[in-house]
Amino acid sequence: VVFYGWIWSMERGIHPLVQDELKLKPISFKVSFIFTVTYISLLFLTLFALGMLILPERLVDEETSKTIEPLYGAFIPLINAFHIIEVFCTIYCFYHAAKTIKMAEKKRPVKFWDYAGEFFMIWFFHFGVWVLQPKLNALYEANLNTSNTDLPEA
Repeated sequence: VVFYGWIWSMERGIHPLVQDELKLKPISFKVSFIFTVTYISLLFLTLFALGMLILPERLVDEETSKTIEPLYGAFIPLINAFHIIEVFCTIYCFYHAAKTIKMAEKKRPVKFWDYAGEFFMIWFFHFGVWVLQPKLNALYEANLNTSNTDLPEA
């Protein structure tokens, strides 16, 4: 959850720095992000509930295990479908955030090879955060300094 919070704050913080004609549609990012976080949260809660409520009964009562086991098989295709959608939504969130960062930096349209480094740094978060976060801080501070010089003096 912390990882997705970082992606959200990174994309939402840098998005205003991109020129209006270059901005990506935020609704697609928001839908993908909300689906991903909701799916992951519900999956963990469901697995926790199954582990705490159903599996101990299976060890005790053989009759209960015969009625519950077919239910597992019925949900597997549904879980697989949602999981595939979640993977695409996660990759889209990485793409959107990486492209937004590079467009804010370059101030022009960019191709995948321009922001591939940012994309993979987001994907491999444990290493990428050490490179991306200082870059994001510098971008944001540069924008603050630029916007402060545009203000009239008192």
